[in-house]
Amino acid sequence: SNRGIQDGQKICNKIGAAFPKIICGIVIMKEVIMKKHKIIRIIWIILGFIGFGLGTVGVIVPLLPSFPFYMLTLFAFAKSSDRLHKWFISTELYKKNLESFVNKKGMTVKTKIRIVACVTLVMAFGFIMMKHVPVGRIVLAIVWVCHVLYFIFVIKTLEEERQPSEV
Repeated sequence: SNRGIQDGQKICNKIGAAFPKIICGIVIMKEVIMKKHKIIRIIWIILGFIGFGLGTVGVIVPLLPSFPFYMLTLFAFAKSSDRLHKWFISTELYKKNLESFVNKKGMTVKTKIRIVACVTLVMAFGFIMMKHVPVGRIVLAIVWVCHVLYFIFVIKTLEEERQPSEV
């Protein structure tokens, strides 16, 4: 941030007394904001790759759901890099797990069942581990029921796309 201030001061020195000091302050602030914007962009890119990595592991490991991590990837890449965003939406992982939800605001029955099954397994593990924490079990049960109800009644169910049969 000091370099941004120094760059802004150099510009202010070049334009001299022709402009009031408030304009020089605006130039300096713009330089600082641009540096912060670059750091935030890098943070979004890192979060996108973390989400992508965890989502990909979730495709392989049935206990780890891939959907929320791919949603994080989609959001983070959209905020940080047009090139990474376009790359991610062109992958098979995106097309298989998110495309129908993002484009049509719904999911196929098969996708809903896969997501609910993964979440059920993860929450069941947490439920078992909290055998001495009844409040935790109650909270997990309520969250699980809300999750299932959300997938049944809120998320629109889409028809499976049928492949043309070869004759």
